[in-house]
Order: sequence, then structure tokens, then C-alpha cells
Amino acid sequence: MEYFAIPRLRKSLSRILRIILRPEHLLLTATMAVSIFASYRGMIEPATAPKRYFTLTAISATAVLLAVKALSGRKVDFNFRFVAAVITALCTEEAVYALCQWTGIVFPQGYYTATAHFDNPAGLTACLCAGSPFALSFWCRQRAVNAAVAMCMTLMFLALAVSHSRTGVIVMSILLANFAMKLYGVCARRRFYALASLVVLLTAVGYLLKRGSADGRMLIWRCSMEMIADSPWIGHGIGAFKRLYMDYQASFLEARPDTAYALLADNVLSPFNEYIHLCVCFGMAGLALLAVAVAFLVKSVRKRPSPEKRTALSALYCIGGVSLFSYPFTYPFIWVVSGFILWILLKDVPIFRHKAIRVTLSVGLVAVGIVAVLCLHFRIAAEMRWRQAYLSKDLAEYDRLVPTMGKTPFFLYNYAVVLDNAGEKERSLAVARRCDGLMANYDLELLLGDLYRDNRNFKKSESHYRKASAMCPCRFVPLNQLYDLYLLEGDTAKAVVLARQVVNKTVKVKSRTVTQIRYKMRQALLERSTNPY
Repeated sequence: MEYFAIPRLRKSLSRILRIILRPEHLLLTATMAVSIFASYRGMIEPATAPKRYFTLTAISATAVLLAVKALSGRKVDFNFRFVAAVITALCTEEAVYALCQWTGIVFPQGYYTATAHFDNPAGLTACLCAGSPFALSFWCRQRAVNAAVAMCMTLMFLALAVSHSRTGVIVMSILLANFAMKLYGVCARRRFYALASLVVLLTAVGYLLKRGSADGRMLIWRCSMEMIADSPWIGHGIGAFKRLYMDYQASFLEARPDTAYALLADNVLSPFNEYIHLCVCFGMAGLALLAVAVAFLVKSVRKRPSPEKRTALSALYCIGGVSLFSYPFTYPFIWVVSGFILWILLKDVPIFRHKAIRVTLSVGLVAVGIVAVLCLHFRIAAEMRWRQAYLSKDLAEYDRLVPTMGKTPFFLYNYAVVLDNAGEKERSLAVARRCDGLMANYDLELLLGDLYRDNRNFKKSESHYRKASAMCPCRFVPLNQLYDLYLLEGDTAKAVVLARQVVNKTVKVKSRTVTQIRYKMRQALLERSTNPY
């Protein structure tokens, strides 16, 4: 018996090895690993920029190599179970790493206690929610396999819980509830009502647990709706949210000085909703195009159903659910998983079976991929030069980087700050004004206020300080800068009024800076009362 078992074992191992060593599997596994683990201190943002640029490079190189393989007449195909196993293993590893951070076994990165290899719990949430359906796809009649799946899902759910991700817990709970009801044969109608009730319950509980955070998102969504109303059909263009949102928030809060939202307003970079973001940038036309694409994918699954397609569609729904309250497409891992999902759902579409279409797509991928790799090479080199220029305060190197990075708002802001610190006030102001056309930002308004003050343009300086205060009414620094500006102008009456406003202002978060500003204003009022002249 053992004599016959050994050849069978060798044959199985040989088959598994052939699957693992397929070029497409090696390339996809490497790309997924890069999208999670990439980190490089040679860039300004060591945790996020390397993931973004290295993953895009890996995707482009993979596209070129697989397109060349297809053009050479060899079939390009992915083994679903292998890729699902890779995704499950990576997500489980991230869950374990997040739990180790939470328990203190591993030192957490940054402010948050459990983020795994991401800069924010939002990245961990997106990763685990997108990967969970692939883990559940291994559920079968074998107890050992099911025990392993149950262990993986438990670890993922616990990681979401300890990261305090309400969105992740809600999406994962719905996924598991739907899976359990399907397993026990509950009909589609009852599943719908049960899941709808669960969504309402979990959303209400999530709102009550972090009411301030939820209300803050309501403010963002309300201001975003005003942006959409100003250009409802085609939107404001790529990068519109970063370019315009804070101006809208300032206008909204200025018109409502007594609103409860004033204490919740902060410097915002994302609307915490991918659909609103899409609508802001591309209007209803973009949203309609997305709806048509999803409808087409669902229809293609219903025409040619399979367990693999159902799993892929389930993962797509999970990403869509996370997109309601977060920004999953900020993270490169979601790009890679979404690409694999689209491949599963579209590979059997009749139009892609025609040889002419396949050849055209392959040639296009080779051309686009090569150009993308070259562009990314120059961009990565520029990012590394930026880091070196920042550390050495090399203004000449900053100047040389402007042709490459002159449309990157954070580079321009950083350049303006470096110029300001070097005493180059005029040049700093010119760069900051250029940045102002690409980004609406609280910190940028403060910088512009300081620069105009140093250039003795008090009227514009006051305008920018007031705008910064309107963007984030709970902040004390803009009011402090305004107070100093009024004293510099010799307008003591305005300075006294502002000092009273600061002393009576509600403190959102206690800090040394806030305490010092309030003490300064109280002292100024005390001196004024004892010496009115």
C-alpha cells in the first residue's frame, strides 16, 4: 500500500509545484506582497508612497510580461484556488500582525494601536473585508479544512474589532451572516430581510459608539453634496476633492457660526465615501457609468454562474460596502484584488474570445505597460531626491524637482515651508500661491497668512488667517496669529475683541498649545483691564 502511495504523493507535489511556478502566479503573488509589505525610508512618506509606486510598477511589469506570453501563443490563466489561498494567507497574516500590535507583542506604527502593515485601520479594514470571501470559498465537507477556514475568519474578525473599525465589523458581520444562512438553506427573501435588519442594527450601534466621528462624516458629506450640486453632471475633474473641499467647508461653517458641526470640523483629505468622491470628480455621469459596469458584471455572472464567480462577486460587494464609509481604493492591495476579481468575472465574456481582440489588448498592454514602468521609474527617483533635498535643505535640488513634481500639492507645500525657513519669503509666497491652486488646506492657509504678514500685506494675511479659522473653527492657532497680526498693525481694539473670543471659546482637545494661547489671551485682557490706556 505504501509502495503505491509514494508515487501518488510525488505526482501531487509535482502538480502543486507546477501551479506555484507558473509565471502569472509568481508575478501576482509578488505584486500582492509588494502592495502590503512595501516600505522605504528613502521617501517622504515611507509607509504609503512605496506601496503605491512599487505596486504600480509591479502591475505594469506583470501586464507587459503576461501580454508577451499571450502574444507568443501561450495561454495566460490563473488557478483560482491558488490565488484565493494566497489572498487568504496574506489577510490572515495581517490579522495576526494587527492582533500582535494590539497586545503589545509588536510595537504599533504611528498613532493607532492595530493597523498591521498599513498606515491606518482603514487599510486593514479594506484588506480583510476584500479577502474574507476568498477564505470562505474553501469551505467544504472536510472538517480539517473547515476548522482552518473558521480560524482564519475568527482572526480577521478579531483584528477588525480591536482596530475599532465599525465599517469592517459591519461588512464582515453581514458577510458571515449571509454565508451561514446560505449554508443552512435559508431562502433569498428571508436572507434579504434578515440582512437588512442587521445592517440597520449594526449601523445604529456603530453610530452610538462613536457619535462624534459619525457626525463629523455627516458634515463632510453635507459639504460634498454642495460641491456636487455646483457641477452635478460632469463633476469638478480629477483631484477636485483635495482642490476644493476645504473651501466649501469654510463657506458652510461661516454661514452657520452656531452649528454643532463647528467643533467636529477638521482638515479633510477624503470624503470617507468612494461614491461621493466619484460623484464630486465625475458627477452623475461617473456614477451612472459605475452602475452600468456593476450591472454588466452581475449579469455576466448570472449567465454563466460558477463558484469562483460568486466568490469574486461577493468580494466585490464587500469592497463596495467598505466604500460606503471609507476609502479602500487608496490602498494598492485593493487595486490588485479588484483586478483579479475583474479577470474572473470577464474572462468568459464572448468578446474577449476573439483572437483579434486578444491580440489588440495584448499589444496595448505592452505599450502602456512599458510607458508606465518608465514614468514610474522617473517618479520614484524624484521621490527619493525629494527626501534627500528635504533632509539637506538643498534649495537647488528643490528647483530641479519642480518640472517633475510641480503639480504635486504636498511637494509644493513642503517646498514653500523650506523656502520660508531659509528666509526666501518672496519665492516661498510664489510657490505657496501655486500650491493654493491645487489644494485647499488648513495648514496652507496658515502658511499663506504668515507669508503675507512677513511681506507687510496685512489685509491678505488677515483673509487667510480667517479662512483657516473658518475651515477648522475648533482650532486656536489661526486666532492666535490674527491676534498677533492686529498688534503688529496697532489695532488694539480688534486684538482685545479677539482675545475675549479665544478665552470664551470651547476647547475640543486639550493640548499645551491651546493652554499657552488661552493663558496668553487672559494675561492680555488682565493687563488691559488694569491699564486701559
